[in-house]
Amino acid sequence: RAVAAEGPTVALTSGLASHAAAIEGRGGDLEERLGGPEGAACGYWRHSARLTEVSDARVQCSGAVSATADARALVKHLCCLPRHSSKGCGALLLELPRSLHCWRLVERACAAASAPPPTAADE
Repeated sequence: RAVAAEGPTVALTSGLASHAAAIEGRGGDLEERLGGPEGAACGYWRHSARLTEVSDARVQCSGAVSATADARALVKHLCCLPRHSSKGCGALLLELPRSLHCWRLVERACAAASAPPPTAADE
C-alpha cells in the first residue's frame, strides 16, 4: 500500500481510522442509548469515551500528517530551486503561505469561528 511509503504518521492515522471503524462496528462499547427504549427508537445515541479518545487521536494525527506534508513539500521545493534566477521557482513558493494545506485549514477554521451561529431558520 502507498500508506507505508508515506511514513509512520500516515500509517498511524490509517490504523486509528481502522480502529475507530472497528469500534463503530461493535456497537456495544461504542454508544450508549439515551432515553431508554424510546430513545433508541428515535435514534438518540452518545458515543463512548473510547470512541471519542480514538477519534481525537485520529484528528491529531491527521493534523500532524498535513503539517509534515507541507514541511516536506516546502523543503523539497527549496532544495530543487534552479541555480539561475531566470528559471523562476515553483508555484508553491510563489504563493506562500496560501499554497500550504495547513494555511487553508486555519483559514477555514477562522471563517467557521467568525461565522454567525446557525438559527432555526437555517435548518
